[in-house]
Amino acid sequence: RFPYMACEVICCEIKGIIDILVDGFVPASMEEQMAIQAPTNGNKEGEQQQVTDPRGTPILDLLFSILYNSKPGEIDDYRAGYFDKILSVLFRKRPQAMSDYINEGG
Repeated sequence: RFPYMACEVICCEIKGIIDILVDGFVPASMEEQMAIQAPTNGNKEGEQQQVTDPRGTPILDLLFSILYNSKPGEIDDYRAGYFDKILSVLFRKRPQAMSDYINEGG
């Protein structure tokens, strides 16, 4: 909603903010948590079960969703610039964690 302000807060390079962005999760909803805990006795052979992380969605997944959920040419120059600036800070402050995330297919 406020991409400029969010970008500026992240780019202040405050350790706590960077750590939460790289290592944090958005909690799963109650329905998702119940589905994770429910037994799957009726699982048929060959049927794949979707495994969801009980901690929720990684914040980095939400950050990178701008690339996955946008059509080509849909991201304007301002949003692309904010995204670039945030990634520059994250890679500069936490290079190993960011490299691991990218290499794992994040």
